[in-house]
Amino acid sequence: MRPSSLVLIQTRIGGADSSQVTAVTEQPTGERTGQPTGQLATLVSGLRNRAFRKLWLSQVVSEVGDWAARLALTTVVYARTGSATWAALITVSGLLPMLGPGQLLASMADRVDRRLVLVSADALRALVFGVLAFTTPGTSVLLVISVLAGLATVPFEAARSAATLDVTPPEQLPAAMSLGQATQSLALVVGWGVGGLLLVGIGARGAFAVNATTFLLSAGLLSRLPSLRMHAEVDDVDVDHAPRSAGRRLLAAAQAVSTEPLVRRAALVAVLAVGPATAAEALIVPFVSRTWSSHPSLAAALLAGGAALDLLLTVAIRCTLPPEQLLRIAAWCSAGPAAVAVVLFSAGNPVLSAAGFVVASMSLTAIAPASAALAPRLPARLRASCFTVLATALTLTQVVLSTVGGAVADALGTTVAARGLMLLPVAAGLAAVLSTTPRTLPELEPAR
Repeated sequence: MRPSSLVLIQTRIGGADSSQVTAVTEQPTGERTGQPTGQLATLVSGLRNRAFRKLWLSQVVSEVGDWAARLALTTVVYARTGSATWAALITVSGLLPMLGPGQLLASMADRVDRRLVLVSADALRALVFGVLAFTTPGTSVLLVISVLAGLATVPFEAARSAATLDVTPPEQLPAAMSLGQATQSLALVVGWGVGGLLLVGIGARGAFAVNATTFLLSAGLLSRLPSLRMHAEVDDVDVDHAPRSAGRRLLAAAQAVSTEPLVRRAALVAVLAVGPATAAEALIVPFVSRTWSSHPSLAAALLAGGAALDLLLTVAIRCTLPPEQLLRIAAWCSAGPAAVAVVLFSAGNPVLSAAGFVVASMSLTAIAPASAALAPRLPARLRASCFTVLATALTLTQVVLSTVGGAVADALGTTVAARGLMLLPVAAGLAAVLSTTPRTLPELEPAR
């Protein structure tokens, strides 16, 4: 399942001293003119920034291993229980902390050194999956361990997203958002494929060991970042007005998200595209197990195929368009693939249903243009908290829909459950297309 952080859950940092901030954020300035044309060149242009490149590489290595391990975890639980509900629960278990203590931990990314948060979270996740690689816990214990890993993931994603926005010049933010989503899709393609190979070659424990190793590699990369502290360069007035308690920061962030029309609409599209689509992904392992029980590796192929289409569509979208156009594109990316998937799920043919799962994943593409539209419009001093609020909304949607989807799949079948889930992105996309936003958007908060 996709992380609740999306690329939406990205925030802002500062340096421990002004010289560090300048070195990080202004490094690519001289390269902003004369860049190669083309969407791919635009997407990767930010990799010239050394700090952004480290963040990106950590995303690549950790996510590839994580998706391989998640597939192994879901496969192990379903093999033990034979229940789509249990498979869905283990899939969303890593997201549960976002609905509780994870929110408070993530909001601290607006107050402490991002680098410390990132490295500590990676170390904890490496420990958790290392334990899984050398033990055989029961199903309930697996659920608890997965929740513990998720508890570290929540502040990690908020801090990494904050750092991404901080080290990226404002004009390159849309490209950074799109590259993050494209990278996640690429990691899914590779991760699901590698996960299938690992399950066949070295088993679930091997997949867990590989995941632990990738977290250690990520921690090594992130430990070489400069100190990334917030508010070092913010004036005294902003410091006085920045909420200091975690609860107040989250309340202020929720107000900021809900009162900005474009941010609110983009967030709704993203949540109601990604939530149902990831819930449908959670049904792929049960679908394959029930339909082609002798070929369990087909689940990895379907997951990888969906991620590949998501990646291609993400790269094809121009991330430099105006926010309102990006939002409209996000709406069609949500509704279009979901509508096709509903038709395929209704055909009653196993092969077409399998294609429906692949097509349904394309609705996840909505997150890239939605993120590019809303991210620059979030208050700088509350960005980590704003992304935490957005992640909470998405996580709640994922948990509820995945649990309900699993229960419906057990009662009525996986394709019936998947068809019902994909009606939501259709409705959300069409509603966003038909709604209106004021032509004159409010001025963005000045860059710090």
